[in-house]
Amino acid sequence: MFQELIDDYRRQAAQYIADALKLESTPRPHQDGDQSVATAARKRGLAAMLFEMADAYEEQDR
Repeated sequence: MFQELIDDYRRQAAQYIADALKLESTPRPHQDGDQSVATAARKRGLAAMLFEMADAYEEQDR
């Protein structure tokens, strides 16, 4: 019943992880680097929430 939503959450989370990895691996000037680290951390946090929501919906779907 929730499979489409679960898949969408996981796709979005995977994209946030990929974005965070790209931000972390791209050299930046010091000030921009601090902002990039913060943005990457936020993206990782959002990804974690999306994975948790997908897991919760999957549990409900069983």
